[in-house]
Amino acid sequence: MVALPAGEFLMGSPDGESERRNVEGRPRRVVIAKRFAIGRFEITMEQFSAFVADAGMVLGEQCREIISVSGVSARWGAPEGSFRRPGFEITGKHPVVCMSWHDAQAYVAWLGRRTGKAYRLPTEAEWEYAARAGTKTAYSFGDDAAELCGYAKFADLASPFGWHGGCRSPIATYGAIPVGSFNPNPWGLFDMHGNAWEWVEGCWTPNAMEIPTDGSAFTRPGCEIGVIRGGSWAAGFGRTRAASRWPMPAAEHYQHVGFRVALPL
Repeated sequence: MVALPAGEFLMGSPDGESERRNVEGRPRRVVIAKRFAIGRFEITMEQFSAFVADAGMVLGEQCREIISVSGVSARWGAPEGSFRRPGFEITGKHPVVCMSWHDAQAYVAWLGRRTGKAYRLPTEAEWEYAARAGTKTAYSFGDDAAELCGYAKFADLASPFGWHGGCRSPIATYGAIPVGSFNPNPWGLFDMHGNAWEWVEGCWTPNAMEIPTDGSAFTRPGCEIGVIRGGSWAAGFGRTRAASRWPMPAAEHYQHVGFRVALPL
């Protein structure tokens, strides 16, 4: 975990930012009033497997994998994979993927019981605050996607995806890679850009102005659509920007979605 200071930042993206989407909202001031800690890395296979073994949790084969790519479109297969078989080779140091929002919530609840601490998922605001690490640019290292290969596993020029771009990574492996393989952001956090999409606390809203400016989560009764952040190994460079946000059904399992944890201090 990395302890982050209280502070404020501009959440969202300016009109001129490359690959910007309207659901990110224009920059608005968000205040993080209290210190909190966030995982230095995404939760790994090793860590999640310890939870599954200790809690006696049974996770079926519900994960969807990319089975074909045509131009800039991907075709997803039937829900037949699992976090142990995500469709690419894994080790204990890989980020756990094929995670639903409910899986992530079960993990943080277990972690809280084991430690006596109030672990949870980061809110959208906390996640973006951590990803930006005091910067105002599209990425924590600047605006140039040609530099992204030093910081992220994504659909770079060496990938098989029709939406590839940005730069050519020295690591051409299909799928996610072990956490911490690239450079961290200025606050020492790894893989905030790419590797695995990360679930955050709260519900999806297409209107970013509804996201609370006090750092708390946006909620609604019967929330069925959550939010993922950060992009993944299969995402184009635009989706790995600090402001990028996407909806995802909370009960779904995909081979490029994981999470990291947060802790109030």
